[in-house]
Amino acid sequence: MHDGRPAGDMLDTIGPGQALLADAAYDSNRQRDHLADIGAGAIIRAIPRRSAPPPLDRDAHRRRNRIERFF
Repeated sequence: MHDGRPAGDMLDTIGPGQALLADAAYDSNRQRDHLADIGAGAIIRAIPRRSAPPPLDRDAHRRRNRIERFF
């Protein structure tokens, strides 16, 4: 979701059992750690320079992309 707010504001709206669906611009260890700390998931494509990218739920990421293109 992107509505012109900073990433920190969006992270504050995510709770346990939810997931952040985002593109690689939101890929950071800090954000992933915050989501894990609150019990939320991260469906974020890793930035290309990561030597060991975290796993990605490809089906969920494809659905996110489809919704993004719709808007």
